[in-house]
Amino acid sequence: MGNLPDAYKLASKFANSQLVPKHLQGKPDDCFIALLMAEQLGCNAIMVMQNIVIVSGTAGWKATFVIGLANERGPFDGPLEFRTEGKGDSLAVTAYGKVRKTGRVVERTVTMAMAKAAKWTSNAKYSEMPEQMLSYRAACFLVRLYCPEVLLGLQSEHEL
Repeated sequence: MGNLPDAYKLASKFANSQLVPKHLQGKPDDCFIALLMAEQLGCNAIMVMQNIVIVSGTAGWKATFVIGLANERGPFDGPLEFRTEGKGDSLAVTAYGKVRKTGRVVERTVTMAMAKAAKWTSNAKYSEMPEQMLSYRAACFLVRLYCPEVLLGLQSEHEL
C-alpha cells in the first residue's frame, strides 16, 4: 500500500460508513487491515469487507467468497462442482475440481454423519438447508487443501 496515512484516512471513511458490515463500523484499524488484505488478494476493498467474518475474535471468510476466489484464482480448470448422494442422515456432498496443471480430478466429501459428530448441526441451517451447508464445508475443505493461498491463511466461517 503506497501511502499509509492516506490508506488510514480511507479506512476511517469506511469505518464511518453504514455500507460496511456492523463488525467493521466504527473500527478504522480493522478497516485498515481489511484494505491491506484486499490489496494482497487483488480484490475490491468493499468485497473483502463484505465477506470477512469474525468468529470468537478470529477472522475468516464467508464460504461463498472462498468458492468464488477458488473458481477465479485456484488451480482448477473451470469452477468447482458438486455431487450429492443420499438423504437425511446418509446425505453426502462432494466438492471436486480438475487441476489445471495435471488434469487430475481432486475432491473432498462431507457427510451428515461428520456434521453430527463435529456438532456442526447445532447450527439450525443444517436442518433448514443441509445440502447447501455440506456443500460449503466440502468446498472449503477442498480449497484449504489444494489452493490455500487464495485464503491468505484464513479459515472459512464454517471452519471457525
